[in-house]
This record gives sequence, structure tokens and C-alpha cells, in this order.
Amino acid sequence: MLYAVGFLGHLINISSTLFTPIYLQEVIKIDKQNAGVINGSLSVVVEITIICLIGIVGVLSDKKGRKPLLIAGFFLSGIFTLLYGSSHIISMYLGLSKPIIFVYIFRFLLGASLLFVWPQVQSMLTDYTFVQGRGKAMAVLGFMFTFASLFSFIVIAQLPKFLGLNNVFILLMIIGILSSIICRIKLVDIVHKEEKEKVQWKEVFKILKKSACLKISYFVAFTARSDSIILATFVMVWVNKVAAEFGKTPLEATAEGGMIIGLASIIGMCLYPLWGYLIDKIGRLQVLLFGLIFSGTGYVLTMFVDNPFSIGMKVCAVIFGIGFNGCSVAATTITSDVAPRNLIGSVLGGYHTVAAIGIVVFLQAGGILFDRFAHYSPFVLTGLADLLAAFFILGLWKKAIKEQKMLKETNH
Repeated sequence: MLYAVGFLGHLINISSTLFTPIYLQEVIKIDKQNAGVINGSLSVVVEITIICLIGIVGVLSDKKGRKPLLIAGFFLSGIFTLLYGSSHIISMYLGLSKPIIFVYIFRFLLGASLLFVWPQVQSMLTDYTFVQGRGKAMAVLGFMFTFASLFSFIVIAQLPKFLGLNNVFILLMIIGILSSIICRIKLVDIVHKEEKEKVQWKEVFKILKKSACLKISYFVAFTARSDSIILATFVMVWVNKVAAEFGKTPLEATAEGGMIIGLASIIGMCLYPLWGYLIDKIGRLQVLLFGLIFSGTGYVLTMFVDNPFSIGMKVCAVIFGIGFNGCSVAATTITSDVAPRNLIGSVLGGYHTVAAIGIVVFLQAGGILFDRFAHYSPFVLTGLADLLAAFFILGLWKKAIKEQKMLKETNH
């Protein structure tokens, strides 16, 4: 059931990103020349929310348990998804001429509510597992996340053509509320709240100072965690911006853009069983290094693509899809391995905080470069960061391998 909850949470998370470009362009009527900056800045709002609140949420998760946060998070995310998609209506009723203000407000609130969802799923899965076998468990969760992305980009992306965009936002609200009910009835929280002590953040920094593995996972979080968000954001902005040039309507472009991202998701999803096996049998660091090289290469190659609907773009998506999910699962598994049981939420919170900072940097820079330089700029920038992270791993390789062996021996 926890895996199903992960699927539903990621479905809501991805769908809000999926429909943002077409909603801004066709309903809010933003200037196409600033599409990259506006779409990027909306995602930056979410990441700033994560930076500000993920630490608090992590501590709250350790002290109060995962289940209460999941119940509240799903319910609120459903409500704020509908309000986000109704920003133009709310603005009209209030007699305001700039609905974009409400878009930013409700995107912030939606991002805040989702903080009570996906981090708790990861923390709860860590509660249930040990080093031996954790890689497979994380791979299954990653599979569900990717399946949610695939379902969003291939199925949900087609719904506006049949239901209308506003009705799709209503559907997502219903999914959020139903997910909250499922969490209330089905999930079991094994965190013993009465045994939890006040978490000291300085302990997390002490672990980071001593642990080569945590240094690697946090560095990868900064440089590579934005990969999938960059793909989802700027592919959709790109296809909507040039749709008319290639004889497509905005809805057709959105559907085809979803298929491109879905292709990367299919490849990644098919490889999850392999990553789970290799992470436990061969090693977390080996899979992480392999993933960074492939995802980085896939992104850098987009500099040779001029048509987002072309075969060349699909090839880049396939190469990226081969690497990213292995990288993602390995990094979160390493972080979970290092975290002491009483600091799981806080150490994972630190991981997500660093990731959010990286996402802000790459989204903001990518949006500016997309509008002012070239369509491939956000992808190449992120790809080069992935390759830099691969070199960072090689620099700490011996220390990290030794630490991994020690963690396995202690069954942390």
C-alpha cells in the first residue's frame, strides 16, 4: 500500500508541472518571450518552499510520525491543485487583472502541502528496511514514482482534449482527497513517538563532516536532483512555444511533449528491477556513477537537436532515461544507509534541502538561458553538472567504498 501511496503522491506532483505551460499560455495568456523564465520561476517557488520548510517537516516527521503528515498532505494538495488551476477564475471574481499573482500563491501552497507527502513515503520505507535489501525496496518505490510520471505524461496529458483543462484539475483534487482517506485507513506508522527526542541539526552536520557517502549523496542531490524537473519543465515549455512553427495546436504539442518525457520514463521504469539488483549486489556508488554519466550525456546531446518533436530528441530522452533513475535510487539509498534510525527524517530532510537549492539554481539559470540563448541551454547546463558529480564521486571513491562496507557489516 505504501508503494501505491507513493504513486498517487507523485501523480499529483507531476501533473501540476505537466499542465503549467499550457495553462499559462492559453488561459493566463503570458508573453511567450518570457515563457522560460516564468515557468522556471514557478518551479523555483516550490523549491524555495522546500528549502525553507523541509527541515521542519523532517523534524516533525521524526517526532510525530509519518502517517499524520501524509493524511494532511494529500488532502491539502488536492484542494490547492484545484485552486491553482482556478487562479484565473478567482482573479476574475475579485476584480483583479493579473491572475498570475494567484498562480504563484497557489503554486507555493501546493508545493508546501506536497512536502507532507513524498518525503514521508521515503522515510516510512526507510523505517521498514535495513541496508540488506534496501536497494530493492527503494527501486520498487522509484518504479512507482516513474510509473506515476509515465501515467501522467501518456494518459493524464491527453485528458484536456476530452475533459477540458479545468475538469482535469478537479479530477486531481478528487485523487488527492481519496489518497488522504486511503492513508488514514490503510497505512501503519511504526515510528514510536513517545521515544523520539528533540532532533539536533548539529548532529546531521557532524555526520556530513565525517561521512564521504553523505558528502557524495548531498553533492549529487545538488547537481542532479533537478534532472527530471528540468526535463518535464523545459520540454513542455519548448513544445508549446514552437507548436505553431511545426503545424501543431497547443494541446497537440502538450500531448507530444508528454510522450517524449513518457519515453524517458518507460526506459527508466523498465530498468528499475536491474538497478535494485545491482545496488544491493554490486554497490550503490557504482550504480550512481553509471547513472550520472548516462543522464549527463543524454542532456548534453540535446545541443544538436533543433526540433523538439524529432527522433533526435527522443534518442536524447532514451539516453537520459537509462541513467537518471539508477542515479536517483542509488543516491537516496546511500542517504538512508548513512542516517541513524533516530535521524532518518532529518538526514533525508537535509538531502531534500540541498536538492531544492540545486533545483532553484538550475531552474532559474535554465529559464534565463532558454529565453535569451538557446532551447538546449537548460539541458546542457544540467548535463554538465551531472558529469561534474561523477568526477566528485571518483575523488572520494576509496573513502566511500570503505564506509559502505562498514555500514553493511553493522546492518545499519
